[in-house]
Amino acid sequence: MKAIVNIALIFILLVIFSCKKGEQQHEANSYYTCPMHSTVRSDKPGACPVCNMALVKVEQQAETHEDNASMIMLDEEKQALANIQLDTVKFTTISEQTTLSGKVAPDENKLTTITARVKGRVDKLFVRQEGERISNGQALYSIYSEELLADENDYLSALKQRDKFPGQQSTVDALIESGRKKLLLWGMTEQQVKNLETVGQASTLLTYASAYNGFVTRLLINEGEYTEIGKPLFQIVDLNSIWIETQVYADEIKDLNQQTVAVITIEGIPQKVFKGKIVFENPSIQENSKVNLVRFRIDNENNIIKPGMMARVTIHHHEKQALVIPKSALLIGKMTMVWVETEPGMYESKTIHTGIENKTFVEVLHGLEEGDKVVTSGAYLLNSEFILKKGSVKAHNH
Repeated sequence: MKAIVNIALIFILLVIFSCKKGEQQHEANSYYTCPMHSTVRSDKPGACPVCNMALVKVEQQAETHEDNASMIMLDEEKQALANIQLDTVKFTTISEQTTLSGKVAPDENKLTTITARVKGRVDKLFVRQEGERISNGQALYSIYSEELLADENDYLSALKQRDKFPGQQSTVDALIESGRKKLLLWGMTEQQVKNLETVGQASTLLTYASAYNGFVTRLLINEGEYTEIGKPLFQIVDLNSIWIETQVYADEIKDLNQQTVAVITIEGIPQKVFKGKIVFENPSIQENSKVNLVRFRIDNENNIIKPGMMARVTIHHHEKQALVIPKSALLIGKMTMVWVETEPGMYESKTIHTGIENKTFVEVLHGLEEGDKVVTSGAYLLNSEFILKKGSVKAHNH
């Protein structure tokens, strides 16, 4: 009986020892790590010293010969939770981009200054404020001019001589034509001269109209002021085309030329994209600065763009055909990596070498082939899942 009890006790001790050994071995095969910082490892629960996230227990698995250290499989539920999205590696046109801030300015080639045609007193202004839009044929101002009034009366007198001196018709006609040309030189229109002939009486005021469409940028005269011939009265700009003025660093000038086409968006009109060509490059660097003034001209037929608006100018250069992927697929670290779907639910991490890039795409020089499907959304979560399953991210030779 006593022997049986001793055997039972020995059996119980062996079971307890085996369980403890199993637990110790199990503990040795597990540790705690941060999902976002895989270098953090601990043998007990706690918080990440870097981001303060709760540490997650990781079971280390012995890899078999068949296991691929760079691959991971996710079921449909985990793929949905990670919001895995894919894009196909493809050959397409890619170019580098330079983005500049700019400001809308009037096209100085479309600026017109209206000057006084005769000496006199400005009796009435029909345009009273800067920024006002005017059109061809619209009245601008009326002026009283003694010289013009005298020439109008001389012209009317010459017309009356036709009937008085029928034998000197050619002389009278020459006198009439000379008076008519003089009135036109004073700025009278053909219609105004015809009205003078019809009425037969000179007017004390002559109204001048605009010969241009545009906006008044400067009003340089007031009612009641006297003016001399040639004095500027109005400055008008046609905004059917405008300039976008930008500043470009000296080392970026080499990428610009007269054929450069820029893609331009205007603040306040985000839904519309304009294309502009370079029209002016300052030949010298601005004093105490490392930038050059560069202008682009764009069409503005509906006059929706106003001077002073801010603009964003994007210039494409070094354009070429290349194998490209979205930049969102990249995992940047010591090496540049991407996740590639090898079959539904199976993903493999690959190291790649990249070339030129822009805001959206990056050129792939080595590491991928056309038609590969790369993960563009959920790559970091996929990386975290890989860490939890494999224990750590290992160096890849792909």
